[in-house]
Amino acid sequence: MNRKANIILLVSICALCTIFSGCGNNTAQTTQTTTESQTQSASTTKANSTMATASAPTEASTTTAPASLQYANERYGFSIDYPDIFTKMGKSDNGDGATLSTKDGSAILTVYGSNNVLGDSAATVYANMLTEHSNVSEKAQKDNWAAISWVDGDNTFYEKSVIGSGSFNSFILQYPTSQKDIYSSIITQLGSSFKTPAIEESH
Repeated sequence: MNRKANIILLVSICALCTIFSGCGNNTAQTTQTTTESQTQSASTTKANSTMATASAPTEASTTTAPASLQYANERYGFSIDYPDIFTKMGKSDNGDGATLSTKDGSAILTVYGSNNVLGDSAATVYANMLTEHSNVSEKAQKDNWAAISWVDGDNTFYEKSVIGSGSFNSFILQYPTSQKDIYSSIITQLGSSFKTPAIEESH
């Protein structure tokens, strides 16, 4: 009787061990499956995010500098490049130059040539500029050219002349003082493009 009871007890213990072992395996499998599912979900999210970033359009810059135009004077042989914001032009009757203005008339560019009948040098022209305008804010004279800037009311003026033995060529830019930052770069453009190859001749 005792032997039979021991056998039954042993069988019961083995059965319980089998049950618990199966539960452990199921739990491990469930945990592994959950982990794999989370990993796949994270990978999918990352991939979608990467695709969205790659597909996002980038905004292109649309800022462009004003186009340049050129005025060439046949009589005095000079030329100058100016931005296309100067849309209106009036030419002088004797062919010595032209006046250009912006659409609203707030800025005016005058370019012209003159014969050097008095035999002036760059130094004398520069001295005359300073005498004529007492409120000069900027000034410079070098080699064969002279330039000054002055303020009159709400406007700023910039004048540059290139002087030769036969003639001299000049430009004057008038613009609103409140827009000095804009027109400073335009003055640089005007000055660097101002070509005066015929100043040693009278016209």
